[in-house]
Amino acid sequence: HDVVGVQTVRDPDGLALSSRNTYLTEEQRAKAAVLPKVMKDAAKAIAAGENLSVVLDNAKTRLLASGFHKIDYLELRNAIDLSVLDVFTNPARLFVAARIGQTRLIDNIPIS
Repeated sequence: HDVVGVQTVRDPDGLALSSRNTYLTEEQRAKAAVLPKVMKDAAKAIAAGENLSVVLDNAKTRLLASGFHKIDYLELRNAIDLSVLDVFTNPARLFVAARIGQTRLIDNIPIS
């Protein structure tokens, strides 16, 4: 199977557009906007050579502190075959699934 990448369509605050967003209350939707910000910060830190485990732990902590109650995964993966990476090698993407209220939000961004 081939993976065909396309650009993610986002709201002005950066949250990926999804039908799942309609399940969020107004308060949850405001809190969910931190997700793309945390991912961008983590991506920059990873690209800068910071310790992957520390970066991912800090990102998880920020998400939980901002209103998410569970993180199903926050992983660095090879952008070609989607294998999990323990260290940053290009090309790579950061993947996340996190729950806020009853809603599971997913997203991914490139690391460059």
